[in-house]
This record gives sequence, structure tokens and C-alpha cells, in this order.
Amino acid sequence: VAAVRSRVDRALTNVADEIEAAGLQGRSSVLEGSDVAELLLGQARERDTRMILMAPRPRSALERSLLRSVADRLIRNAETPVVVVPVRNHSEHRTLAHATEFPSGLVAAALRAARPLRRLLVPIDDSPHALRALNALGPIARAADEVILLHVVVPATLARIVEPAAADDRSSLGRYVREACDRLEGIAEQLRVSIPAVRRVVVEADDAAA
Repeated sequence: VAAVRSRVDRALTNVADEIEAAGLQGRSSVLEGSDVAELLLGQARERDTRMILMAPRPRSALERSLLRSVADRLIRNAETPVVVVPVRNHSEHRTLAHATEFPSGLVAAALRAARPLRRLLVPIDDSPHALRALNALGPIARAADEVILLHVVVPATLARIVEPAAADDRSSLGRYVREACDRLEGIAEQLRVSIPAVRRVVVEADDAAA
């Protein structure tokens, strides 16, 4: 344990040095415990963190079905926005000791996050909690060149909302799409007071995530 802690400490110090070399303040610390997500949530509260940036550990489909990942728990329970950097496969997920050696690592992601964003995508559906994302949007979006509000209309989901006969009616679907457009435009108008480049997009698809 001491050897692992020493190696991780050195790696984190290198990361902090690289962040400071880019003109930002960097600190590092190592904690021990059995519940990683709870430790991270506690640190976020204790340090008054404004955003959590992380790369999830790649898992097989079986592991994902059996275990709730740390990223999942943070997204569900954190009081601040959580930015998850995609990791496509195990080969990209190097050991922490080499974390500063490849451009898709957390250091590069942190430095990109500190610079102005080019385009920010904000998916919004009909649920009230979807608008919670807008509460954290201000400081982030003001640094972006463009903010896109996106609503995906899924016909199969719509069938559970409207009368079954009307779900197959293209005119009913068209009316729903127009209402979604009007709703997003209302949100966009409010955001344009402080974020000039806001546009809204409504698309029809069978898979909202895709």
C-alpha cells in the first residue's frame, strides 16, 4: 500500500505541475477508503468544488450490469456539474503513473475545460428535472461560442403520452413537435439575455441517446 501510495503521489504531483505550467492553480492529494464515490462527494463539498471532471473506468457489459460505477453515483448525487471524459477502451485507460503522457488524459481535458468552449449541447426533454441543467449553465455557457438546446421526439415514448390512435397520426406528431419548438424557443429567449448565441433544435428519432 505504501508503494502504491508513493507512486500515485508522484504521478499526481506531476499532473499538478503540468496544470500550473499552463497558468492554472494545481493541488494534489491522496485519500484511502473503501467507497470511492462517497470520498469524492465529500471532497467536493469540503473544497467547495464548482465542477467534477473525471474519466470512468472502462467495464465490460457484465460489470456494468452488476456494479454501479463511480461516475454513475457522482452524476446522481453530486451537488455540482460532473464532466465525464470518454474512455473508449482499456488501452486508453493507462495507469495513473502515465496519465500525463497521452493527450486524451484528464490533464488535457482539464486544460480544455479552462479555455472557451466552441459549442455546448444541452439535451432537454419534457421532464421538469431536465431544466436543472440550465441552473449550472451560466458560467459555462457564457464562455461558449454557441449553445444548442436539443429536444429528441421519440415516437414510441410519445405513444405512452397521447392517445394510442393519435400516436400514429402524423398531424398529432407534428403538433407535438411544434409545441416542443415553441417551448425550446421560450427557454432560448430567456437565455439570450446573458448568452447571445443560443439556438434550438428538435429532431425525431427512435433512440434519443444515439
